[in-house]
Amino acid sequence: MLTLLPLLASSFAPPPRVRVVRVAPRRASDLLLIGDVGGTNSRLQLHEMARSEVAECAFDGTGCAAAAASGKLVSERRYENARFASFDAVVAQFFRDEALADAHLAVVCLAVAGVVKNNACQLTNRDALWRIDGAALDAALPKGAAKVVLVNDFLGAGYGLLSLDPRDSVDLAPGDADGDGPMACLGAGTGLGEVYLTPNLGAEGLGYTAWPTEGGHVDLAPRDDEEADLLAWLKARVTGGGRVSVERVCSGPGVAHVYAFLAERRAADPGVAAEVAEADAVGQGARVIGAAAAEGRCDVCARAMDIFASLLGNEAGNAALKWNPTSGLFLAGGVCVDENNRRLFRDDGPFMAAYRDRGRVSPFLDDIPVRLVTEKDLGLRGAKLLATSILASANRKAPSAALPRATTWAARRPGALAPRAVAARCFSVEDVPVPSMGDSITEGTVAEWSVEVGDTVAVDDIVVMIETDKVSVEVRAPVSGAVTELLAELDDVVEVGAPLFKIDTSVEVAAAAPAAAAPAAAAPAAPAAEAPAAPAPAAAPVPAPTPAPAMPEPPKAAGSRGETRVKMNRMRQRIAERLKEAQNTAACLTTFQECDMGALMELRKAHKDEFEKVHGVKLGFMSAFVAASTKALIEIPAVNAYIDDDAKEIVYRDYCDVSVAVASPNGLVVPVLRNTEAMSFADVEKTIGAFGAKARAGALALEDMAGGTFTISNGGVFGSLMGTPIINPPQSAILGMHATKMRAVVAKDGSVVARPMMYLALTYDHRMIDGREAVTFLKSVANKIEDPARLLLDI
Repeated sequence: MLTLLPLLASSFAPPPRVRVVRVAPRRASDLLLIGDVGGTNSRLQLHEMARSEVAECAFDGTGCAAAAASGKLVSERRYENARFASFDAVVAQFFRDEALADAHLAVVCLAVAGVVKNNACQLTNRDALWRIDGAALDAALPKGAAKVVLVNDFLGAGYGLLSLDPRDSVDLAPGDADGDGPMACLGAGTGLGEVYLTPNLGAEGLGYTAWPTEGGHVDLAPRDDEEADLLAWLKARVTGGGRVSVERVCSGPGVAHVYAFLAERRAADPGVAAEVAEADAVGQGARVIGAAAAEGRCDVCARAMDIFASLLGNEAGNAALKWNPTSGLFLAGGVCVDENNRRLFRDDGPFMAAYRDRGRVSPFLDDIPVRLVTEKDLGLRGAKLLATSILASANRKAPSAALPRATTWAARRPGALAPRAVAARCFSVEDVPVPSMGDSITEGTVAEWSVEVGDTVAVDDIVVMIETDKVSVEVRAPVSGAVTELLAELDDVVEVGAPLFKIDTSVEVAAAAPAAAAPAAAAPAAPAAEAPAAPAPAAAPVPAPTPAPAMPEPPKAAGSRGETRVKMNRMRQRIAERLKEAQNTAACLTTFQECDMGALMELRKAHKDEFEKVHGVKLGFMSAFVAASTKALIEIPAVNAYIDDDAKEIVYRDYCDVSVAVASPNGLVVPVLRNTEAMSFADVEKTIGAFGAKARAGALALEDMAGGTFTISNGGVFGSLMGTPIINPPQSAILGMHATKMRAVVAKDGSVVARPMMYLALTYDHRMIDGREAVTFLKSVANKIEDPARLLLDI
């Protein structure tokens, strides 16, 4: 009896009722499609499963390894996600490549890199943001009735533990294994995955149920001064002052973060630094850092790996205290599996030292076995095991096996409640929580409900809009059904994770319902089509409501006066607070400079067509101002620095993150161009264009706006001739661009000529920046704009 509870539901919610797989009894074998869908690649496997072999599979603690290895691997292919518009397109290509047009797939099981809810997943680590829906994919399969099951990739890894052979792992601490105890697994790869497994004592099916968690996103807690400095660095450089999770260091990208932190404080080998930078650009920085450390080529790399292992050991020790995995605590993931990093996990290494350091409760860990998994395809193996178990259950024609948890809970209730009734009561109404809105956002304000109690919604329908001080978040229906309760009122402040509304999933949403509304709206058009006939005059009353907008006419009467009050939304309130904070805290001063735009305009005119043809984006003026400002920031470091008022310190940065003010429907937002010192004109124009589109759609994420070392505001697009922009705290300066106007200018030869001129304004914090530095900075920007060749020549 297979427990599907953690597979088809959200991280912590029970699942809906599950349809049992229907497999044609005439077939002697079945096909399984197994997939590992990551952020970069999708890997698909086709397995042929003989029914006789499946019938003999045992899914207890000793038989899972054999069950996972059963069947025949027919084919395996890897696809680059960037080449496909959707995952459905990937599957279609696989079907073409394998000539599967007439194939019947009994079970499809996909391990996906994202949160799985109601058998659907929105990938969050791809630019395309694929949504994979099990039901939609099921319907798209060409032949037969396939059961499509989506599981989180690390949940799949949890089940993959059950398939391990003793040779697939290395003992780090033998412990005293309890065959009936819980298990847990931590995996350091692209992120930090954490999963724990509980035994299904006395139940059929798999011996354990895996439970997904978001443990990798708990707060990073420093244990010494160096780690405290690392935490402060991560807040300043990575999260824009927001909270820092353990995953920021205990992962592949986390290793790169630790290396970058150390490289600013120690003499890093230039050759290794170049290797790391090149590898990190394609997500392979941790591999290069680990290799350099193992080969003894870089002390900074060695220290970075030690800190990574120590922090991972600390997190593993905390996990052991919480879950007491007496049947084993396992380490997995690419960083842990890498041969170059094995030294970190020796008994005398940094991982075990930190793991055992639990203070007075350290002896609690003595009985817990700790093992390092050497198998790299843990998630794929787990998906294969699950698919085999589902197939075996279906072939036995045991419908109750599809939902063993309902049966288990029913056994604890009065006998009058049949398992089916218990399942309906437990699973038909689902709470939908306030979604995560970014590391540093813990709450938001309910701005608008799009539904009322009793309304039916389909998957992905917008239900409610939540506003924060940074972004507006659309909360969509994760399932179809009827809204039974709204748990918050307009303007209520709601916390992330709190229940927001309820949906009854047992209520079917008729697919024809939206279409029915269209004829109703079109009904008045029928008389209009009969214009020559008698009913034509009857159509006259139809336009009658149109004069309704003329109702505002009365206020035009002499002497009439009125006021309209509009409540400030959360973003506007926060904008007001921050602007006032800047005036109250910083010693703001503004300096101005004239700038001749002629040369830049000629450059743009001469090359804009070719630029657009080559790069696929229009050439504007902002890219030149970003480039000029970046070079000036490097020349005058004080403008790129800020004052840490709490520590009474000045923080200088060796990178430039330029915030660009963009108008959105809810107010001004400032998304950030990261590392502009490494960006080309095309990079800047493409990124700004993407930010603008997202801002207009209200789709900017918190990560788009976090941080920033300097801001550019272009009031000129609205016709502003001159203004004094306000600093965006905790930054120390902001550049204001204004409208370009033809003005009389005295040329070098004394003649008066008309030139396209712009006033530039630099508002700066006089506590941090001296007047000489401010004027020098602004003059440098103007010089580079007036002579764009300086941008190329670095002068």
